[in-house]
Amino acid sequence: DNPATDNAAKAQLEAWFPGRKVYVIEMLESWIAGGGVHCHTNDQPAASTIGSAPSADFSAASTLGPAPFDAYFTDLSTHGPTVWEWTFGDGGASTDRNPVYTYESEGTYSVSLTARNAAGLDTLIRNEYITVPEPHALLQLVLGCLGLSLLNARRSQRCEMR
Repeated sequence: DNPATDNAAKAQLEAWFPGRKVYVIEMLESWIAGGGVHCHTNDQPAASTIGSAPSADFSAASTLGPAPFDAYFTDLSTHGPTVWEWTFGDGGASTDRNPVYTYESEGTYSVSLTARNAAGLDTLIRNEYITVPEPHALLQLVLGCLGLSLLNARRSQRCEMR
């Protein structure tokens, strides 16, 4: 990644091999994926020699909560991704591997992850994955669960009295 040394190396190789085309290529991504110098001295390696494209996958610690809701995402992608591109359904995005994202407004949100490496990319979209309920809806849910608990407790007491 130094134009001066790259051009000097190219000129020397062209002098040693007159009539042959010499190309300067970036090797870092291929090295990260397991390629070596031998892969770059004659031809660009085929995708099969640098591994497989990732298979995108992810989960969230919780997918339901009141605003502001912090969603903790975990990358579960396979085949060694080196780049992560997340979208969270409300205009937000991240390139972190395991982002924490705050949903400020109620709604239901789709989340996508594109995982990339030198061999390719894959995208997974989980539709309607995160739910941030309206404040009164969450309160109604809690009160409903509390009411059911009380009703079950009263039924248990009646059974014990008989």
